[in-house]
Amino acid sequence: MKIVTIICEYNLFHNGHLRQIEEIRRIFKNDCIIISCMSGNWVQRGEPAVLNKYLRAQAAVLCGADLILELPYPWSCSTAEFFAGAGVSLAESFGSDYICFGSESGNIGYLVSSAEKISSDDYKNAVLEARNKNENNKISDIKLREEVYKKLFNSIYPKSPNDILGIEYLRAISKIKNTKINPLVIKRTGNETASASRRHYRSGDFISLENIVPGEALEFYLKHNPNEADFHGKIMLYELLQKNHELNDLTQRIEGAGGGSGIKIIKTAREASTYNELIKKCTSKIHTTAFVRRTAMNIVMKTTDAMLREKPEFTILLAAGKLGKLFLHNFKKANKLNNDAVYIITKPADFDSGYNIKSEIYPQINISHRSDMLYFIASGQAAADVFKHKPFIL
Repeated sequence: MKIVTIICEYNLFHNGHLRQIEEIRRIFKNDCIIISCMSGNWVQRGEPAVLNKYLRAQAAVLCGADLILELPYPWSCSTAEFFAGAGVSLAESFGSDYICFGSESGNIGYLVSSAEKISSDDYKNAVLEARNKNENNKISDIKLREEVYKKLFNSIYPKSPNDILGIEYLRAISKIKNTKINPLVIKRTGNETASASRRHYRSGDFISLENIVPGEALEFYLKHNPNEADFHGKIMLYELLQKNHELNDLTQRIEGAGGGSGIKIIKTAREASTYNELIKKCTSKIHTTAFVRRTAMNIVMKTTDAMLREKPEFTILLAAGKLGKLFLHNFKKANKLNNDAVYIITKPADFDSGYNIKSEIYPQINISHRSDMLYFIASGQAAADVFKHKPFIL
């Protein structure tokens, strides 16, 4: 039986995700287990998820996923490079045979070629040289990299979001020595988007939502109330204001906060009446909205570049079906004496107490724990509720 990992957010789970799962089962004639390595409560664009991680995981299992394990904060809320790198690292630790991802191009040759070009020393050195010449950040870093790519390779830098993520998955796979992981690319079809599903869900337009998400997911979503887009805004503004006294030291260490961007975010927090206003004031041609949101979260959580460059040493069980339960049983049995195996937290109480958790990975668990507490407090729940949730077992 092949182990196929999907690195995902399921924010929300829509028909495109269902088609991906069905296509994997078709390719392997159902002789596979599908593990979804899913973002927790914070997603890549620097935003809190529309529903908490346990609810999103349950919806995915109800729609056919076998096992949902968390891609924890801070990696879930980072750039494509760190997001993909952490997801691939976890997939490797699960013993995955394949990482499956959707792609606008659906062209593995193009994606591999692009990954090799971006990973080449010639490209890296040319980008560094261009950055040194980019006085006062006159052009954004993505624009700079696009120009270097075109000049060096006489071709267009990949721009489609899923192609970009796919390239980062390929780059991450190539860095693992003796890995058995193979990429499995599925061309995206249909016009469903997670952003459209969230928009319809939040506005109460369930007729439009019905056209985007599977029936099982729709029935489940209708039983729960979505979080508003910036429900965490007041807490974020307050937390950013508290960082003013450690301005200089903080922004030197925090991922994304260098070059004056961190200082601008913290100072703007004093002038903005809402978090959304802060984000808009700090967004520019140089810094995208997603960049500003991620950096603000990094400042609040004190997330450093060094943290993101570590590989995740743990994950949390969020939901499982029959095959998922069997996989977990076999994984734990096979790795009972393996101290290097990824730690799978199955009981929230263990997460709270640190019971039977290796001390060297506790800093990773602690920052994930704190980010979950921020999410729950912002959504009107007690911080202790983080530990009361249990994985959904079908």
